[in-house]
Amino acid sequence: MVDALLFTSIPPKITRRNAAGEEIGPSYQADCIASWIEAGFSPATINARSESFSAEPPVRRVAVERDASEITGRPHPYFGDLLSAIASETDGPFALVNADILIPPSAGLSRRVTSLKRGQMIFTRRLDVARVGASGKPFFYGYDFFAAHGADAAALAKSQLVFGAPWWDHFFPLAMHLHGCRLTQLEPTIMHLHHVERWDWSTYRKLGDRFLAEIRPMIADGPYTEHLRRILAGGRGSRLRRRERRDRLVVDRVSRLNVAVLERLAPPPASSGVRTPLKMSVADKLLGLSGASGSFSTTTHTPRRVS
Repeated sequence: MVDALLFTSIPPKITRRNAAGEEIGPSYQADCIASWIEAGFSPATINARSESFSAEPPVRRVAVERDASEITGRPHPYFGDLLSAIASETDGPFALVNADILIPPSAGLSRRVTSLKRGQMIFTRRLDVARVGASGKPFFYGYDFFAAHGADAAALAKSQLVFGAPWWDHFFPLAMHLHGCRLTQLEPTIMHLHHVERWDWSTYRKLGDRFLAEIRPMIADGPYTEHLRRILAGGRGSRLRRRERRDRLVVDRVSRLNVAVLERLAPPPASSGVRTPLKMSVADKLLGLSGASGSFSTTTHTPRRVS
């Protein structure tokens, strides 16, 4: 059986600590790469040409010309450039995963990827673990593993979001749905060594604004659009005196809306143990999402197939 293609963007340096507080970043990254290969994947890393490594990563490297250092302070690849590089490598099925994810062979994900048909997309959230080998808890607010066809993903090659930074993981499945792909959410089996979030508010907000600028032209009037309007209008009319607090409220609500919509478009398997956090359930009610039907859709027009 041919190994499934897997793409990511391995950073030159990764910092992680074990339960004793010892630095294990390099060994943890090596464990992640080894897990991909053992799980039946052929990995490649996509990095900006400006990104320098003291030692080349032990996987094939694909270079893109630009980097997003003006946004993130580091040479992350733009998401559109990454997808364009993938499309130039294959028009068939591929997996896209964050670089700090462990994939157990027992998950059978490589088989799911190679059997993927055109117009289909699978994705899943991660299990956060306190230490490698421990049992984990599903991370509810984002997703870390995706699989689609290169020919389908090429439709998003102009995206100016940033891989490895916030919001791309919401944009990818929503935009693929709007381009006609059928979404399927898998039970979470991939693992991630828990660490403190490292994104500052300025980057999170800037990329949140970019997410809105890119997703809104794709959607027709419908439930998703109406909820966005309500959230944005609520932010403008907020009585909160500090603008930053008001803006935080708006982007947090947009993020929760995205997750709520994706959970309705592609619910996780009932056996997965994924449970909506109480905070999210309360937010759903405040946003008027709790009464939405199971067929809640982001668009009122018939999704178009990618050519």
